[in-house]
Amino acid sequence: MKIAVIAEASSVAGGEASASDSLPRLAILMRHFSPTSGGAEAYAYRLAEQLRHRYRITAFSQTFGPPIEGVTFQQMPWVRWLPRWLNQWHYSLSTAHATREFDVVHSHENTHHGQVQTLHVQTVRSNLFGPNAKRAVWAGALKLITSPRLWFYRCIENLRLFRVASHLVFASAELQRDTQAVFRNCAFPPQSVIAPGTNAPKLPESDAQLAAKAELAQQLPALDATRPWLLFVANDWHKKGLPCVLQALREPGLAHCQLLIIGKTEQLSQFRTQFAPFKDRIQVVGPVNNLPEFYAAATLLLHPTTQDAYPMVVLEAFGHGLPVITTGAPFNGLAAEITNNIHACVMPSPHDSKALHRAILKALTTDLTAQRQAAHQFAQTHAWPHIADQYDEIFRTIKNIAKK
Repeated sequence: MKIAVIAEASSVAGGEASASDSLPRLAILMRHFSPTSGGAEAYAYRLAEQLRHRYRITAFSQTFGPPIEGVTFQQMPWVRWLPRWLNQWHYSLSTAHATREFDVVHSHENTHHGQVQTLHVQTVRSNLFGPNAKRAVWAGALKLITSPRLWFYRCIENLRLFRVASHLVFASAELQRDTQAVFRNCAFPPQSVIAPGTNAPKLPESDAQLAAKAELAQQLPALDATRPWLLFVANDWHKKGLPCVLQALREPGLAHCQLLIIGKTEQLSQFRTQFAPFKDRIQVVGPVNNLPEFYAAATLLLHPTTQDAYPMVVLEAFGHGLPVITTGAPFNGLAAEITNNIHACVMPSPHDSKALHRAILKALTTDLTAQRQAAHQFAQTHAWPHIADQYDEIFRTIKNIAKK
């Protein structure tokens, strides 16, 4: 099979090139390798940025974001007319062939190979039969029996959990507990919990926020710099709680706010009717490459997610000093590590729009300086270099590679 190398950035200096050649070879498997595609995708991308001086990295993907200096991007086949689950199997097979000569294969995908497997979402078995399953056990069993797609995903999950992986990494402790609960009495390989990382620049001053708002308003005239900006960042609008946000905005007292929606717009047609009554109160910005500028300018981040192993958007908001309203466990794995009203406002349910409405009103009328500082300190404990060190230790343990 011929694989196209679509981007490669490497040193041209002879001394640097020879030093790079001596580094261990690391393959990263992520079908969509981009900092803006989603939480898991951004996790893989940022990790590659951190590890590129320690390994010769090749990312095997079907779509890519911006190139990373020192990282090779290899585009894998994508049969667009196949259903997603068959494309997943095709991707798994093709990457198994392409990565045979690598020292370590690190998969963020549902694949039947890869010594290190990082899990970002609940397994099929958890979704169907776990404590937070949306249907009765008999209904879950019926759905599994009648769905080739679910059978495939369950089989490949069993492979990666118990047959393939030399080391399992969970994106949150909540996800680890959930997985272990539904696979009782199973012999797991060694495990770690490594949450996503973030950057935590110095907390901005209040006048810096005003300047950031004014600059963005100049770039995007539909944004009104005189209003509070409520930020909603997600690619899957349903799963991350946009219906709850819209219901909360219908309540009194928030007519002066503007909701900024950032992320993929694939679900826009499903929400057009719901957006209509709000007129200029809702602005769909779409995907952006300058998300930190929005964190710096916004008033609040709204993230009433219904399912998130460890939402990077919340962690990034913490790092930029943006106050957050989000949901608690079991809907949000990060929430198990923070304290309500200390680091963020934590809602008990992603469907309680009245609670969200009250939380927004309170946040708009309260001095949140202490909360911003506590959240920023929390984000500093999740710096990307620390995350990279944890993975480096796992990779070198697996292959017993002597540190240079």
